[in-house]
Amino acid sequence: MGKLRDNLLTIMTLVGVISGLCLGLGLKALRSDTPWSQREANYIGYPGKIFLNMLKCMIIPLIVPSLIAAIGQLDLRTSGKIGSRAVLYYTSTTFIAVTMGIILTISIRPGIGGDEEGAEQSANNRNSTTVDTLLDLFTNCFPPNLVQATLQQYKTEIIYPGNEIREDPKTGAMLDPSDLQTWQMTSSWSSSTNILGLVVFSIATGIAISLSGEEGK
Repeated sequence: MGKLRDNLLTIMTLVGVISGLCLGLGLKALRSDTPWSQREANYIGYPGKIFLNMLKCMIIPLIVPSLIAAIGQLDLRTSGKIGSRAVLYYTSTTFIAVTMGIILTISIRPGIGGDEEGAEQSANNRNSTTVDTLLDLFTNCFPPNLVQATLQQYKTEIIYPGNEIREDPKTGAMLDPSDLQTWQMTSSWSSSTNILGLVVFSIATGIAISLSGEEGK
């Protein structure tokens, strides 16, 4: 009985996953002839949406104070190790996620057999490059506004010049639709929490408190 209580959270999580899987398969079988509408699917997933929102709203209050308090109580050498490991962990998981996405896209090739013309046009009109994505990742490590970092991430976009080569009115350079490096650049803010920027800020603040010695404590 004691082991059951200790692992109650794991058991309930497993029960929830199995229940959700069975419910989804059951609802799909119930309406095998007529597909569910978007509104009906939204009603079914509404409790899960509320639950996820509750979890997301706890991320920032947990991460920022915890990192600042934990690093501020350690010596500088230990703080540096923890900070570098935290940034390395986040960067590594992001790199792994991107790599897995590329591998799965190449192997599975989703969208084959669908609207190939529309897919090709979408690919030609893509608004970012690999270099821009990596630079944006580094830029987001140092957000200009901490409050904004809780709501938005910085993003570099490139503007599709059209189907013909033309001159950039600002610089005089030629804009080639087939060369992404010649496209005009612009910046925007996407609606997503900048976790990496908050982590870097928390680590820097914790190190500053640690350097302050007894006054910081």
